Amino acid sequence: VDPRPPLTATSLHSTECYRNFFMDPALVPFMNRSVDLLEDLAGEQNSFQLNRRGYCFFTGTSKGAAALERFAEEGSAFGAGP
Repeated sequence: VDPRPPLTATSLHSTECYRNFFMDPALVPFMNRSVDLLEDLAGEQNSFQLNRRGYCFFTGTSKGAAALERFAEEGSAFGAGP
């Protein structure tokens, strides 16, 4: 349990970002469908102000870089992410 006050390491302000990157092959199709539905509802004007900014992962070691690469490859193999 984090002993700090709420929102110490995050923000209460939404950026309307979303992701379809899941490490469970059973969840990826459901999330992709949900994203498709939201984007269709938002329309050309992007009424919900959604964006695909996503996440950026950093590491300071070669071992960490290899782990992140494996993580990305595995998720992409499930159909998640790019």
